Amino acid sequence: MGVKLSPAEADAAAEFINEAGLATVQAIAGNPEVPPTLIPFGHAEPHGVYADDQEPVSAAAASLIGKVTGALITRIAADVHRYRATPPAIANTDGDPMCLITAMIAVQEGTAAKLAERPDFDLDTDEPDRVTWWGALIPDGQREAMMAEAMAQLRAQGHQDVAEPHGPQRWVRGVLRVRGREITVEVNSQKRLTRLVDILRKVGADPVVTSEKRIDPVQDVAWPAGQRASQGGAAAAAEGWEKFWLDEKVPALSGRTPRQAARGPERPYLEAMLRQFEYEADLLAADGKTGVDAAWLREQLDMPSDLPG
Repeated sequence: MGVKLSPAEADAAAEFINEAGLATVQAIAGNPEVPPTLIPFGHAEPHGVYADDQEPVSAAAASLIGKVTGALITRIAADVHRYRATPPAIANTDGDPMCLITAMIAVQEGTAAKLAERPDFDLDTDEPDRVTWWGALIPDGQREAMMAEAMAQLRAQGHQDVAEPHGPQRWVRGVLRVRGREITVEVNSQKRLTRLVDILRKVGADPVVTSEKRIDPVQDVAWPAGQRASQGGAAAAAEGWEKFWLDEKVPALSGRTPRQAARGPERPYLEAMLRQFEYEADLLAADGKTGVDAAWLREQLDMPSDLPG
């Protein structure tokens, strides 16, 4: 029985095999090196994206790589299954490891008014005991994509006359309930809780954390093993995530946007990402779901999937 690999998984396996082959050659030449121990899932270079960009290897090299691959095939299959069974890392908008925390904090009287004097805290006019702790501004492009997705979902539910909020929008770092000398706070990382306590200390609230309840999403949520696929949104590609992604600085593209990468040396990396989107969309289609609209992205980037030979 074989294992069907995604483009990204295949790149990682190919890189692992290449490194193992080089280590074998060095050992034969009397200069042994430490062979690779981990398959670089999520960190591999694209392999075989454009066949005409690489020179063919010699028959001897191909034979050696074939033998190395045969020796490693069961190890690769096992590591792929292990990789798919590993829950993804979850982080909040500040990049902190996510942990859902509800904490009780004893403070001095008048703390809510002191927090309201800060630009990053806001008292709710409808709920006097509710205080919102605001984070960074949501970038315009990302905000537009999020709003397009939200509006598309509301329209699908039959809500036609929903007004979009105007002006800049911010991420929410936490929600506080202030009742006299006690605050109940909900945040999604330990770093945010520590930061909030520091702020309370600076405003003279003399904070003391009296209790905490934690939920670790990785430990408390069941993650299905298997291949992961990014689902498409309810909004059309021209309005939703795809539109935003085109002009987003992507770490996998050396910090360049997809539009920039399509015209630069990062184009093979971009092509590899588009193929991954297409592969995941095919997985989702088998379950009647939709994935990222890679065809629309290719049209915008002038990167047709069938390149001339």
